[in-house]
Formats: sequence, structure tokens, C-alpha cells
Amino acid sequence: MAYLDGEHPSLVMKLVTRVGAGRGVFRVLFQTWDFNGTDLTRRWKYVAPSGSGATSFHQIRTVDVDQGGSDEIADGNYVVNSDGTLRYVVDGAIHGDRFDIADLDPDRPGPEGFAIQQSDLGIVSHFPWYDTDAAFGR
Repeated sequence: MAYLDGEHPSLVMKLVTRVGAGRGVFRVLFQTWDFNGTDLTRRWKYVAPSGSGATSFHQIRTVDVDQGGSDEIADGNYVVNSDGTLRYVVDGAIHGDRFDIADLDPDRPGPEGFAIQQSDLGIVSHFPWYDTDAAFGR
């Protein structure tokens, strides 16, 4: 669930399919739905662009990363805005298993992200973990 308009809950679905027979290539799609008490209406659909560097983790977070009043959707090293557009991708990050977004540094305003990197099939990131400003990905 996410408050994409800042007021009403929306259902958020993450769908992942493997592309071809190779390991490590996936297609990630988000769909969001609003419920008015009777009907579900699709709000938006987002497909992570191939070659963008966006890598899906094993969970998502719905959080107001920019403290603008509506939730964004974080999936590992990238964040999708409340309107279904790509907000940012953390450059140089690869697939990781776990991440969190919270006010991790009380001396810094706003939420921060922290992620653990995974070494898979001999691919090694130049950093085993990273932390970032959750609103901007830096």
C-alpha cells in the first residue's frame, strides 16, 4: 500500500519475470490501483527501462522520500515517483538483497537509504554496501 496522492491508499503490485534462459536478466513492472469501495481502477503502470541501471531487490519500500506529502516506491537502487515516473537510479549499484529507507542519520535532514550489495556470478561491485540521500540518490 502507498499513499500516492498523499491522502488515499493505493495498492502497489510488483511483477518480475525472467527474460530468456539466462541468469540475472529480469523485467520489472509496477502497477498501482485505487479502490473506491466498489471498483479497482489502475492509477499507473511503470516498466523499469532496460539498460537504465535499475536493479530489482527482493522487496520494495513505499515511503515519502522527498517529504512532499505523497509516497514514492523504492526498489533497491532506484525510486519511482508517486506519478509513476523514474525519480533516480543509484549509479554503480548492482543487485542487492536488502535495503532500508529511514531517518538513519539524525544530524542530516530527511530520510537516507542503506543497501547491501550482492556479489553474483563473479560480478563484484566496487562497494559492498552504500548509503544515499533517499530523495536524490546521491
